Amino acid sequence: MARETILRGCEKLINFLQRAPDDILNDAVAQGIISGGDYVALNELLDPEEKVRKLLVRVQLKGEKTCFQFLEGIRSRFPDLPPDLWPPGNDPLRGQKQDRKIPCLQLCE
Repeated sequence: MARETILRGCEKLINFLQRAPDDILNDAVAQGIISGGDYVALNELLDPEEKVRKLLVRVQLKGEKTCFQFLEGIRSRFPDLPPDLWPPGNDPLRGQKQDRKIPCLQLCE
C-alpha cells in the first residue's frame, strides 16, 4: 500500500523531493498532513535531505491514509514523479480492516 511505497522508495523519494523541500512542506501543512508545529520544526532544518527525510518519517507515522494523501499530493505537484512512487490504486484502505503499524526500525530514516 502507500506506506510500503514510501518505505520501498524512500531513497528515491528523498532524492526527488529534496529539489523543492519548502514547496513539499507548504503543501503538507496546507493539506493537513502535518501540523503547524511539525511545519515549524521541519522548516528550521537547513539541509534539504534531512528536511525531506524527517517529513517522510512523520508521514509514515500517521498511517496508511496519510501516506496515500501525501503521495497523491506529490504526484499532482510533480507530474514527472516516477510511476513506482505513485500511490497504489484508488482506495488507500482497500482490503484492509485495520491500519497496520510499521515498526520504527522500518521507517524511512
